[in-house]
Amino acid sequence: MRGCPYGHPALVGSVMKRKMKGFTLIEVMITVVIVAILASIAYPSYIGYVSSAAETQVQGELVDLAAAQERWRAQNFQYTSTLSDLGTQLPNNDKYSTTLTVTSSGQGFSAIAIPKSGTVVEGGASFKINEDGTTCFKVNASDCTLGTDPVWSDR
Repeated sequence: MRGCPYGHPALVGSVMKRKMKGFTLIEVMITVVIVAILASIAYPSYIGYVSSAAETQVQGELVDLAAAQERWRAQNFQYTSTLSDLGTQLPNNDKYSTTLTVTSSGQGFSAIAIPKSGTVVEGGASFKINEDGTTCFKVNASDCTLGTDPVWSDR
């Protein structure tokens, strides 16, 4: 008993256990590896959901633009390229650039949304709609051909 600074030799283990607090380097490294593995699995799935949501949003915006064109044509017998006439504006989408084109006769239009570079949808699909409600999309392209390329419902 005299040789032991903590008193009785049976108490030495419990005193030493109370003094140890925190995590070892190995425990921290294992935790970091586990978190990295989980993140590497979850991140691609998250990006897929974000891209899908952006595509759905831009499709809805194009349909709204087409509906506004149809309302204008019902009253004026031709489509307009002046957005203020429609009481709307091109969608201010941070992931897609939208362009409205009206034929010279005013009897047809098309609206196309192209992915912006530097966004999660870069290299994704471009979407197009025309006066008949015909749609198309094409991946890794700045335009699609109505009647030839797949329709939105195929996406």
